[in-house]
Amino acid sequence: MSEDEFDQAFDRITRAGVTYYADPHRRKPGEINHHHGGRGLYFLDPSGHVLEILTRP
Repeated sequence: MSEDEFDQAFDRITRAGVTYYADPHRRKPGEINHHHGGRGLYFLDPSGHVLEILTRP
């Protein structure tokens, strides 16, 4: 997604109080990763599935 879309999604995640992680194994809570020059994070949906948003694949 674009940087602006990431910012909007991140804002929604944080306003909702959803815990997010820099890694899919959920070992780095409250952090965003900066892999490949972009930004990414992982969070759980209400059913417990790990979802990811990122600006660079």
